Parts: sequence; structure tokens; C-alpha cells
Amino acid sequence: GDVDGSGLDELAASIRAQGVLQPLLITPAGVVVAGHRRLAAARIAGLEQVPVVVRDLDLVQQQEIMLVENLQREDLSPVEEARAYRQLLEAGHTTAQLARRLGVPAARITARLVLLKLDEQVQWMFHRADLPLTLAPVLCKIPDPLRQRQVATMAARRQLTVPEIERIVDRGVGALHAAAPNSALPPDEPQKL
Repeated sequence: GDVDGSGLDELAASIRAQGVLQPLLITPAGVVVAGHRRLAAARIAGLEQVPVVVRDLDLVQQQEIMLVENLQREDLSPVEEARAYRQLLEAGHTTAQLARRLGVPAARITARLVLLKLDEQVQWMFHRADLPLTLAPVLCKIPDPLRQRQVATMAARRQLTVPEIERIVDRGVGALHAAAPNSALPPDEPQKL
């Protein structure tokens, strides 16, 4: 994956002090499967050589290891986490297998995957951490993507709680218009100019 700058300097400092403790995993062709961050940090630290383990892996195995390694990064957003889970599930794993392999509760995987059912713009709000994760299942109850966006935007702007959002979802569109005067829909009575 792409090497994110955050934390690389700390990693480089630790590598300067202790070296690369965990070998990189590469294919016989020299493709780095695991250890992109370690490699980047080792370069920053000025290392000439790093320990590697060479394994002949097919593309599915390579992708799987990259995803698993990616999932172990601290700075992953919940949406990025969800996308990695989805790719692993599409590769044929069950949620239970993934949970065991990654050491996370199966409920967490299921909860993250809910995010991917949301409208893309709403997903982006969770990615940026504008909305608490507890709102995802509530927003999923809104079938209309446009309305989902309106409620999500309002929730983010006003820092609404789950019960407040649930009330808006249950009451239907009316509650939203009462609460959001600047909505794009025309008012009931014609405006006098």
C-alpha cells in the first residue's frame, strides 16, 4: 500500500537504535509483500541492508498479507479498515476466520462493514471522523442516499447523539425539514418576493 508519512520518523529512530527487528517479506521477484513502512523507515535511517524473508506467494496470498499488514496500522480509518475486511471476505474468508487471524472481535468486523453500505459521501464523513461510529447502523436505516447525506451532515454539524438521530429517522422527512430550514426542497407556500 502507499506509505503514509505519519509515524515514519519514530519508526526510523527506532530502526536506527535497534535495526529492523521484523524481516520484510518479499517474493523471489523482489516484490515487497510486507514491510513497506519498515523499508521506507530503514531508508530514512540510512540503512544499506534490511533482513528479508523470501517466499513464493501467488497474487491472492500477496494481497492477503498486504491487507492484513495494513489492518495492523494504528492510523487506519474505520472506512479503510472496512474496505480491507471486505477484500479479505471476497477472497473467501469467513468473518470468524478473519477475527481469529487478526485478533479482533467478529462484531468489530461486522460493525465496520456496515459503513460500506452507506452513501459514499457519508462514508467519507466517517473516514474523516466527523461522525461517531455508533451512528452508522442508524444512518443505514435511511434507504434514500440523499436523505442519508442530509441527516449525516446535520448530525456532524450539530454533534447529534444516536437517540436524536433515531428520532429523526423514525419521524420521517418532516422532522428533518422542521430541523433544517436551509434544506434544498421548496417551501410549502410560495415565497413573497
